[in-house]
Amino acid sequence: MREANFRGIRLLEQTWAYGCLVITKRDGRETQYQIVNKYIIQRSSGVADVDPDSVGEFTGLRDKRGKEIYEGDIVEAWSEGSRGVFTVQWRQEGSPCFILYPAYQAGEFWNLHGTRGEDGVLTDNVLILGNIYENLVAS
Repeated sequence: MREANFRGIRLLEQTWAYGCLVITKRDGRETQYQIVNKYIIQRSSGVADVDPDSVGEFTGLRDKRGKEIYEGDIVEAWSEGSRGVFTVQWRQEGSPCFILYPAYQAGEFWNLHGTRGEDGVLTDNVLILGNIYENLVAS
């Protein structure tokens, strides 16, 4: 079973926080989303208030450069000479839980699938270009 890990954009610093997701409701007021860094839970700097719209879960896969793939990432994939650009999305039902959207491009269906390396890490042959939250597409 893979470890649940999340990321979200900090409200104050506008940088990414990574760790466990905590959702709380205070005194019937607004719901608060926080990412708790699992390695420094004892320190106050280990908790970050994050924008709920930016929260994404780790898929359990890394791209071909070794970067962790999260829900909301924009990825590039190649298949038999065809190139596709997709958004990684959570799928409520069925397997796999994370899909490439739109799944049908260039006359074929595309999906995420990991290959376990000798180090035990699951890697997919996609490349992360950016993500939907920062509206970036890096080269």
